[in-house]
Amino acid sequence: MAGNSIGQLFKVSTFGESHGVALGGVVDGTPAGLEISEADLQIDLDRRKPGQVVIQHSAAKVTK
Repeated sequence: MAGNSIGQLFKVSTFGESHGVALGGVVDGTPAGLEISEADLQIDLDRRKPGQVVIQHSAAKVTK
């Protein structure tokens, strides 16, 4: 599936339903013994939450 992987040093691939109950991810390229927790990724995960972008618009809000 195109568009679900990003990165060169570490390759992150996601899977699951974008609007479903849960998503999953795989981080490839990590050295053996490197521990990564959800807290390590939470800042980036939070950036994907709806409402995090200051500039947002919708057709319902646009008036002429």
